[in-house]
Amino acid sequence: MTIAMLTDEYSVSGELSEHDFTALAELGVTLLINARPDDETEGQKNDREFKTLCEQHGIDYVHVPVKPGQYSESDIKAVAMALNETEGKAHGFCRTGARATHLWALSQKEQKSFEELQKKAQANGFDLAIVESQF
Repeated sequence: MTIAMLTDEYSVSGELSEHDFTALAELGVTLLINARPDDETEGQKNDREFKTLCEQHGIDYVHVPVKPGQYSESDIKAVAMALNETEGKAHGFCRTGARATHLWALSQKEQKSFEELQKKAQANGFDLAIVESQF
């Protein structure tokens, strides 16, 4: 698992394996945000399996399944609420980390400018251009 630290409190990655949960817990992650719809790819773990792994490692879990570039206001609010309610570090994941980055940035648009969020995203290999119109 390659982790991109967007802030001191929020990181993203691509797909997670079972052994990644121990590493996340050791990093102090207390919330996992899954941005992948179930059955997006063959052999992928589903929502129920991720929830069980989180429970086993003492990590809160939120599933906000989105397709690339399709972020509704309810999706954005769900992520914002989860991030506001957590008292530790949060980690978002999807297939590559891009959707988890987009959702995070959109959830922060009331507090930070597009340019500031884009800078953090680009420093970690992501681009927010696809969501700029939602700012």
